[in-house]
Amino acid sequence: MEQTPIFIPLGEIAAYPDPMAMPDDAGRLELKAKGDTLHGYRCKDITSEYMWNPNGTCKGFTQTLMCRFAGSMANFNYIMRFMSNRLAGEHRYVVLLPREDGTYCVFGNSFHDIDIADNRVEHQTFVLECAFQVVPFPYYKGPVDVTDCTGPELIDTLYKIQMKL
Repeated sequence: MEQTPIFIPLGEIAAYPDPMAMPDDAGRLELKAKGDTLHGYRCKDITSEYMWNPNGTCKGFTQTLMCRFAGSMANFNYIMRFMSNRLAGEHRYVVLLPREDGTYCVFGNSFHDIDIADNRVEHQTFVLECAFQVVPFPYYKGPVDVTDCTGPELIDTLYKIQMKL
């Protein structure tokens, strides 16, 4: 099922604890916002599909997010330029994927980078990967304040780009 992802800059998150382990709450993340609620950014031109793979016994799961961009080629070029050329270790965001039950699947974590799978970029489709998550479907159950933006505005916000004219 395709969803419109919500990008949450790590600067918006005050605490990112491990997922709950009890059966009724297994995988729930109690993300704590720096303000009253988490604030995220959504580009209506980006849709995504979530997948996961086990990393082996007691090694967690790899998360994969196949993203499609429906905007202009110029905007796609801008997005790819900054997402693929970022410096190593510049972990900037996590992604929330809205679910029908009012919760959000959480893609990414507080200590591993979200990377572009270089060998899986086609036309206006790209794949994001997070190498480690404790559970296959971590989820957040709480309020999220969302700002709609364009692809370039999303990148400028996530990477704090200051264009010089």
